[in-house]
Amino acid sequence: MLRRPSEFEAVLRSAVRVATRNFVGRALANGAVQPRLGMIAGKKAAPRAVDRNRAKRLIRELFRTASPGFGSYDVAIQLRTDLRSHDNEAVRTELRGLLSHLVKRCAHDAARQNSPAPSPGIPAGTSPDRQ
Repeated sequence: MLRRPSEFEAVLRSAVRVATRNFVGRALANGAVQPRLGMIAGKKAAPRAVDRNRAKRLIRELFRTASPGFGSYDVAIQLRTDLRSHDNEAVRTELRGLLSHLVKRCAHDAARQNSPAPSPGIPAGTSPDRQ
């Protein structure tokens, strides 16, 4: 679980970002063994505490099912709008889509970070012995 402001700030500055109508998800590699979740549900997005708590409960519920796909990433989910007019199943569907898309983006980001950088002077897609 992300708790310190510095942990949230690092994730919020990350490049991996996915947005839906009601949520914004961001992720950052953390170098730990398991994924960590941080939730942002401000009064500006949902003035009533019961609505903020409902959003956080749904985020936690769906993150538990999606967390094995994240590997070692810190994930922050931010509530954008009030969910009062949406039923729980619609919110779950939206969060499932957001989390699955975020997992794909994290996998792509991890693969990109692990791939070797091309050497200077050698065009990409060619091997050095063909020159």
